Amino acid sequence: MWPEKTDTARKAAEKFLSLMREKPQLWADNVSVATKDLVNEKEQVDFLKWMADPQNKTGIQDKEIDLVTQNLEALSFENHPDYVVTERIPGLVPTVRVTYKPRHVEVEDEKCPLR
Repeated sequence: MWPEKTDTARKAAEKFLSLMREKPQLWADNVSVATKDLVNEKEQVDFLKWMADPQNKTGIQDKEIDLVTQNLEALSFENHPDYVVTERIPGLVPTVRVTYKPRHVEVEDEKCPLR
């Protein structure tokens, strides 16, 4: 038989749990494989809500979450002035390795008298 598409949050969660039983050391890969068919934004958010609280102890799984469009010009690790990209690793889930190098920002010490 053909594998079932994991196009709903429930199916993705079941696939994730199944993969975790088979290969628990590959947590990130299991998430990636389980969610590869999730194209509906609501289903993606529902899966993330389930991942955050699988037993629904906080009661958020039925809560509606407003979706917002990400501003592509917003700061991220890749374009933030305090981070330097050291490596880009392509793949199913691309990885960007960064180094934190904060800018020198002068802050007035409240104990020092103003000049």
